[in-house]
Order: sequence, then structure tokens, then C-alpha cells
Amino acid sequence: MRICFVALLALAVSACETSKPPIPISNDGSPIQGAFFRAVDAPGAPAGNLFSVWGDREGAVWAVGEKGLIAKLHEGRWEVAEPLTGEDLRSVWGRASDDVWAVGTNGTILHYSKREALPEEDPAEILPEWTLEASPTDLDLNAVAGGGGKLYAVGQSGAILSHDEEAGWTLLEDGPTIETINGLYVDGGGRAVAVGNLGLLLRSAEDGGWWRQRLDGVNQPLRAVWGVDADRFYMVGLDGTILRANGDDELVQVPGAPKVFLRGIFGTSMGDVWIVGWGGTVLHLDGSRATPIDPIATDRRLEGVWGRWVVDPETEEARPHFHLVGVNGTVLHGP
Repeated sequence: MRICFVALLALAVSACETSKPPIPISNDGSPIQGAFFRAVDAPGAPAGNLFSVWGDREGAVWAVGEKGLIAKLHEGRWEVAEPLTGEDLRSVWGRASDDVWAVGTNGTILHYSKREALPEEDPAEILPEWTLEASPTDLDLNAVAGGGGKLYAVGQSGAILSHDEEAGWTLLEDGPTIETINGLYVDGGGRAVAVGNLGLLLRSAEDGGWWRQRLDGVNQPLRAVWGVDADRFYMVGLDGTILRANGDDELVQVPGAPKVFLRGIFGTSMGDVWIVGWGGTVLHLDGSRATPIDPIATDRRLEGVWGRWVVDPETEEARPHFHLVGVNGTVLHGP
């Protein structure tokens, strides 16, 4: 695959990638001025290092982190779950408010769901809870994601796990790489894209297998991936690396990022994306370049970002709203 290095590239953004056009943010190369992100002011906030964040449609936001830390932000208050493991949890993703997954070191897999009701119990009164799942590996798992009826987890030494409702989790034998896989994205059709060390890019195949796509000239660790589908997506990683896939065999290297380790990415469309990284780095990506936010809200390492459309109760207008998480319990929200 050929990679193009460009200063600016005018790229069209499909109107069908999101329900509304993204709010215009001028990316002219200079830092974006304004307090776009601020600390979440809510009682009961977690104090440990946070590595990943995800939210459900009911308005709750989940964050996971070190030593089994799981925290839920709902209706203006944090709820910290009783740890079921001492392992670090590196990724969280869910299908619904009562179907959430978290994965971490030593093959740890946790599931938040409702148990089956006993004959004498009312199913409506059964509340979801976190449970430890049987794992087919003791390798570190770095990411979990799903879509289109598929669910995957990826991690150390090229580990790729898939989930089946009947068989549970299984480990892919003879996978396409032994490099560590760091990031995972699955589109609505169940097609998956994964990234990892040494410029690793993997794609899932229709037969359930995976194949490696060659990236010429990319040797940096890639940490995270997000897109609108498995053909159009962004990858981020070490030294401010941002690569854009446009649905063909060509990748575009997006300029504008500082030389830091970029750790998380999420957006509402290919033209409205937020990226976080070490040193409190927060970047807005408009499709052609990345622009830093100034002033920064924190100098702590940021690890994850997730967002959704929310309706402003005063104006009744929909706006994108994002949560950012990082070390020492850092949780920011905005813009």
C-alpha cells in the first residue's frame, strides 16, 4: 500500500456519515483557541489511571483502568464498581446499557449483563452486573469492539479472539501476525480493522480469518483506529502519526500533530474527529489536518476518547459531546 505525504488535502466528507453536519471548527494550522474541554465535575470520581471510555444510548459513560477499575458516570454521579480482578483493564465497549465488555492484562475478560432469572424470579427485576468470563488465553488483551453481530478482542503477540453466544470466546489459531495488536474498530457490517506495533494493519475476512495489509514506510507503533466503515478510517500512533484510509489502496498521512504518542481517537464523521495523547494532547481533525487545542485542559497523559450526539435542552439542537480519560483519574468533557 502506498502512503502519500501531503501538506493539505481537500477531502470530501459524505453527508451520510452522520445524522448532522459536524460543527465547523476552523483548522488553519494555528492552535484552536478556547476551553473546549473541561474536567467532569461529579461526586465519587475514580482516582486511578483510566485507559478507555465508552458510553451507552441511555446517557451513561463507562471508564476502565488499572487494577480492575470500572467506573460509571450516570445522572451527574460516578459509581465505582467493586473490583473483580487486580488486572489492568485496557478497553471497554458495549452493545447496550446492559451488554458491556471490558478486557485487560493476562487475558482478562469481563461482561456487564443480566443473568437468567430463576423460575420464581421476575426477569424485569434482575439487574445487570459485572462477571468474569472464561478466557482462552493469558495474553494481554488491549482492545474489544463489535458490530454487525460480530465481537472481537485483540492483544499481545497477535492474539485475536472472537465471541459466539453459544461457544463463548475462542482464540484464532495461526493468526496473521505475532506483533502486538493495540487498537480495534468494527463497522456496522461486522468488518474489522486492527492496528498494532511496527505499523501493523489487519483486516477481517468474510470466512472468519484475518489478513495483514502492508504499509510501506510505516514502522511506528499504531495505537488506535476509528472510522465510519472498514474502508474509511483513521489510525494514530507514535510520533504524532495519523494515517487516513480513503477506501482505496492509498493512505494519506495527515499533518499537524505534535511528535507525541497519540493514544485514542473517535469522531462523528471523517471530518469531525478528536484525538488524544500524551502530555494532555487534544487534537481536532477536520479530514485534511490535525490542529491542537490551546490552552490544554491538562498536562496528564490522555488514553481514551469517546463521543456521541446529544440534544441541548435549552436550544433543542443536537451537538457532538465527547469524554476524554487519562491517568490519575483524569476525565474531561466537551466541546
